[in-house]
Amino acid sequence: MTSTPLDRRKRFAQELLRDISSPSAQPLVALRRKNPVRPDGTAMLQTRLAIADAAGQDVVPTCCFSCNMACEVLAFRDRTTGVVVKIEGDPSSPATKGVACPKGLAAVDLLYNPARLKKPLKRMNGKDEEPVWKEISWDEALDEIVSKVSQCRDTYGVQSLAFLEGTRRGWSRVYSRLTNAYGVPNHGASGWAQCLWPRLVDCKVTF
Repeated sequence: MTSTPLDRRKRFAQELLRDISSPSAQPLVALRRKNPVRPDGTAMLQTRLAIADAAGQDVVPTCCFSCNMACEVLAFRDRTTGVVVKIEGDPSSPATKGVACPKGLAAVDLLYNPARLKKPLKRMNGKDEEPVWKEISWDEALDEIVSKVSQCRDTYGVQSLAFLEGTRRGWSRVYSRLTNAYGVPNHGASGWAQCLWPRLVDCKVTF
């Protein structure tokens, strides 16, 4: 019978758990919990800054917005071209200790992806046809959105509108103020029901 990647991952996890839970491993596990190895994050940061400076790069401390955790990261930017060349975890972070997940490390690919949308697109034909899009300015896009939303509100009432957002990235409260300004009572987000809030509730009732 052919082994699938899922089978191999499951087998690896089982073996790892078995090794950690074995009697011979318990003294080592206890020692590591009692005396965890924590390198000097500030010293590591200074080393990275020196290496970057020698390579002609500026290091910009920032945070990753690929998920809700907003981990502290370092953006390495070429001093001549201004191009961001890589993202690394910030070793001076008290939360992450310099660790960044693959999603955060791939932020440069997202930033310079040739398919990334940088301007609003307006559909120029009907819904039953192959979409034809045209780039418009932000002012044009906002003016058209305000016009259509206001028309629906004035014609059918605030109950005819619903403001729905994607998973929050720190601006959810600002979005709520927008709905309040329009007087719209229908406001929700997928993250509230399926992502962020379930984690917050689980943490609260557990700890």
